[in-house]
Amino acid sequence: MRSVVTNYNQTNATANLSAQDVSNSFSCSAIANFSDAAAAGTLKFQASNDKNAAMVAFGQPIIPAHWVDIAGESVVVVAGATIIIPKFDICYQSIRLVWTRTAGAGTINVNLSILGF
Repeated sequence: MRSVVTNYNQTNATANLSAQDVSNSFSCSAIANFSDAAAAGTLKFQASNDKNAAMVAFGQPIIPAHWVDIAGESVVVVAGATIIIPKFDICYQSIRLVWTRTAGAGTINVNLSILGF
């Protein structure tokens, strides 16, 4: 299992947080907290199966271009509450979180737990 902590300063209305390679993973969950008690918006997971064989052969990072929302893996944040997206199965090359802010400022701290090998 690996744990990924992402810190993001809410300066833009929408932010795509860093893509995570989950090609050898089975499940994932997330817990997020906010430095601003007035933070509000939507935090959701997206997935991509983009893979460029030439890049993989030369050990280069895969930079996905096509993303799709993972159904049911989003949460609405109100009043800066700490939120959880419970464990769900994954079978993708990459996942990322997308934050769409509707109010507040400050920083989002997200801890991803990814189970795989």
